[in-house]
Amino acid sequence: MSDLGGERHNYLSFRYLICDLSTIPFERFKESDNVVARLNLPNMKYAAERKIEVYAHAVRGLFSLEPTWEKQSKYIDFIDIYANLDHNELELYRNQYPEEANKMTSFVERFREEGIQQGRQEGMQQGEVAVLL
Repeated sequence: MSDLGGERHNYLSFRYLICDLSTIPFERFKESDNVVARLNLPNMKYAAERKIEVYAHAVRGLFSLEPTWEKQSKYIDFIDIYANLDHNELELYRNQYPEEANKMTSFVERFREEGIQQGRQEGMQQGEVAVLL
């Protein structure tokens, strides 16, 4: 338990559970409807040869449980970082899970297009400022 405050008052009090995800078998949560559990599948216990399957369940959970693409874009990075698939594993994922891989490709293209649009808009704004100066 942790408390924040001064000598006279506590303003915040935290209680938390300690959980070692690496000891929890991923099978226990691979079909969970809890998005946090699904995002953390790569942090759970699994045999090395099941790494791609774990990644697929995490990605599938993200896209089925989180409707907003802004959050999806943030959380897919989380999954990617902790799954840490190498190039060969990504190729195997694309071959074994084509539906999810296609969804990821269209997601990345949408994210990239919005980034390009935002970059253009910022460039135009900077150009307008330069003209005014």
